[in-house]
Amino acid sequence: MVADQTGALAGTFGEAPNGLQTYIDQTNAAGGINGHKLSVKVLDAESDPNSAVVAFRQGISANPTAILHAGLSSELASGQPLLTQAGIPVLSASTLDTLLVPKPAPWFFSLDPTSSQFIGTQLLQLKSAAGGSLQGKKVAIVLGVSASLTEQLQFAEHQYAQQYGYTYTVTNITNGISAFPQAAKIASTHPAAVLLLTIGNDTAVIVKALTSAGLKVPMVSNTTGASNAFITQVGLNNYFGLEQAPTPAPGSALLALADKYGQGGSANNPSYSLGYAQGYLIGLALKQCGNNCDSAAVTKAMETISNAVVPDGAMWEPVSFSATSHLGLGAVGFNTYDPTSKAVVKASIVPLPPVIS
Repeated sequence: MVADQTGALAGTFGEAPNGLQTYIDQTNAAGGINGHKLSVKVLDAESDPNSAVVAFRQGISANPTAILHAGLSSELASGQPLLTQAGIPVLSASTLDTLLVPKPAPWFFSLDPTSSQFIGTQLLQLKSAAGGSLQGKKVAIVLGVSASLTEQLQFAEHQYAQQYGYTYTVTNITNGISAFPQAAKIASTHPAAVLLLTIGNDTAVIVKALTSAGLKVPMVSNTTGASNAFITQVGLNNYFGLEQAPTPAPGSALLALADKYGQGGSANNPSYSLGYAQGYLIGLALKQCGNNCDSAAVTKAMETISNAVVPDGAMWEPVSFSATSHLGLGAVGFNTYDPTSKAVVKASIVPLPPVIS
């Protein structure tokens, strides 16, 4: 597994290896897969595309049956030449559209929406939170620096703006900001909603600045602003963070499993569930392809996974792959904050809209 264990995205992806380890411990305790115990090597991508290339190269050199990835989409872009040459199946918690549409790369499988689906689900949540319609309303978009975020913006500016009938403004930022002086200007235009195409802690800075400027409209962010700790830090019931997988809830089967295998302190983040799900799905492929299981056989087996219910509530909906679609995710969830109970609560589960090429 290549994962962002340090750097700006550690809060988003850093617990994925622990979720994976829980799956491995549970599986090995039950005798392994086809009589074989599982082992994993975790490599830190450091939330950096260049470091990710080093990590992918190390991973490939170990001749693994599969590679799991929990990190930036830009890491996939940097590692793509190496990964294409290696041909080892990669199951990622991120997505590059070019690896999925119009035809999937043979080696790449994803548990992340495409750019059009990402922005589509966020706009569906904004639409719901803004009274059920964005027609004739102004949406303020804040854009960070990322190839995938820029792709998402293009869909927001064109296809979805036309479909939902909203107007929009775009404010560009650099990543790693400590202040957001543009907040007052955005607030003065009186937008009906805010779409945050931003990364990590930048999102909290922006939300707090907009709130201080008097803006009290629905705000939606992506997976980098969806952890329980993050939403609690923001502390607003009009802010919604997108989760690819649910954070294990108190009293849940997945949290009990995490406690059983010494990972309870890590199971406070959706990436923990993602890591567990990645292990489970690779496990399904390994079971199917049998004892003499090489990378090519795992790839073929992955394409036969259909309506797989990941145990213990680790995903919002069943996961499916096929020879023509390597996008396994069916829905995402949005969480917000309830000031009365002072707790993070589920706002909605949104099925992924169709892919727009």
